[in-house]
Amino acid sequence: MIVKRTLAIILFLLALAVPCSASMSAPWFSENFDSYNLGYLNGQGGWFGNNDPLKIEQTFVVSGKAFEANYQIWGDTGGSVSHNVTSGTGYQYIDMDVAMDITRGSTGSEGMNLGYIYIQQSSSVEITRLYMSDNQFKIRTYDSQPVIKTPVPNRTWIHVTFMIDLASSKMDVWVDGVQVLEQQQTVAAATTIGQITLGQWNRVNDFTKSETYIDNLVCKTYLATGWTAIGPYTGWERSNVAYPAVMYDSSTNKYNMYYAGSAGPWVNDSAWGIWHTGLAQSTDAYGFSRVTERSDPVLMSTKFYEGDLLNPQDIANRFDSVWAIGPSVIKDGSTYKMWYTGWSGETEHIGGGVDNKINYRIGYATSTDGKVWTKYTGSAGANSIFGLGAAGSQDAKGVGQPFVLKEGSTYRMWYEGFDGSLWRIFYATSSNGITWTRQGVALSPGGSGALDQYGARNPVVIFRNSQYELWYQGKSVSYPCYHVLRATSPNGITWTKVPAEVVFSPADMLDSDEDIYVDSVVVRPDNYCIAYFAKQNTSSWVAAYETIKDRKSYIMIEVVNP
Repeated sequence: MIVKRTLAIILFLLALAVPCSASMSAPWFSENFDSYNLGYLNGQGGWFGNNDPLKIEQTFVVSGKAFEANYQIWGDTGGSVSHNVTSGTGYQYIDMDVAMDITRGSTGSEGMNLGYIYIQQSSSVEITRLYMSDNQFKIRTYDSQPVIKTPVPNRTWIHVTFMIDLASSKMDVWVDGVQVLEQQQTVAAATTIGQITLGQWNRVNDFTKSETYIDNLVCKTYLATGWTAIGPYTGWERSNVAYPAVMYDSSTNKYNMYYAGSAGPWVNDSAWGIWHTGLAQSTDAYGFSRVTERSDPVLMSTKFYEGDLLNPQDIANRFDSVWAIGPSVIKDGSTYKMWYTGWSGETEHIGGGVDNKINYRIGYATSTDGKVWTKYTGSAGANSIFGLGAAGSQDAKGVGQPFVLKEGSTYRMWYEGFDGSLWRIFYATSSNGITWTRQGVALSPGGSGALDQYGARNPVVIFRNSQYELWYQGKSVSYPCYHVLRATSPNGITWTKVPAEVVFSPADMLDSDEDIYVDSVVVRPDNYCIAYFAKQNTSSWVAAYETIKDRKSYIMIEVVNP
């Protein structure tokens, strides 16, 4: 069964002026305590309450400064400090680093509550709280206080995440990325979060030492009520956007989305238009805006002009003369490196007036800023760096959609390959990212009736739950034909397919039976996945000779936990 939290966000609505669901908001409260003076937290930055034993220190921190509660050193009294906040409504994400150093005295009692953080609607309405007590962490729910971690090692930072659905008064909790509570009833119903309280009880008769710590407290709203429309555009991507590849750039603290776009409609595989790759950026991985000058592509195929006479042989000599799409981007030291799919317009007639696109190849480009790219002239055929397989092989008619990871000094690439009939997922390795060694088929289509019986494409590889996950597109015989599937592996080489498909929320404006493919997955700190995918909207009209289908693709986001 697939557990998911819907955030189906249409980022680019390039042909329809319709709104899309808002992304996760900017933090409505964020506190790393670094801007405060050492000493009492009370009276600083809007915090109010007691002086002792609650202070800002910098000797034991994740970074900078942290909050410390220590009644033994700073006065034999308990106390608390509060901060009034204003959250959104709906689904709230509360993230923090916590630690403690507590040594029980000879008269100590197991389970005595010491340090805590309250999440409240107001000072009189508690939603939940985290206890840091003795050698355990506990959460307060409606009817119990379940232990979420024991034992807790002394002076070790532990990451705790709350997901509180205010609409249903339910919450999920993660400890260091592992879910420990699911859909627990909160202490009280609430419509918003209005106050956060940090504190500590005085248990001097039970404990000889009591230090608790909090750092990097971040609170955001997931299901915002606002709607945003981006587009339509009138330029090179006015009909389609697809193939979103997202990478986090630590040097700018932004997420870069490299996406493909085209100006012309896609009718069928016998017709083609020009596809380039553009760039959009986000500060939170959800709300993206184009950033390039005049919104030009950052990686172009060919800029054709009206009236150009095209020589098919000249076009075929450059592997990316028609398409430059489907990138995989990493930052390797100070250099941005991109592997991408190129196509030169070559087709193969398969009968019935239909042609297959063939001879996709993989190219390589580098950049110093992630915006201006220089293509590398390769020697694997038509200037590519990774060309077609040997005649008669299972990737002899096309290779594309590279997904590259660098592990140590080795570049690992998963890619799709075509034999003229079926697509499969393959694996290759390299010491420099340019010269590659084929390692064979990584994942083959399934048998009769399988969701990937007619092909496996679009590999995306992540590391989650102590193993590799391969997300890919499967094509089945039965309607609807396209599915987002997964496989797992301990090493990224030998894969075991996961039976269930990843099901995304339908969007009314999009056809649920049309092509859908995930091109990027970001694993959040709570172990949920942000999936970036493209989906089609199809309109039809009847011509004299047949029914014409005009397919337009859109980029979407959804948060899932398959």
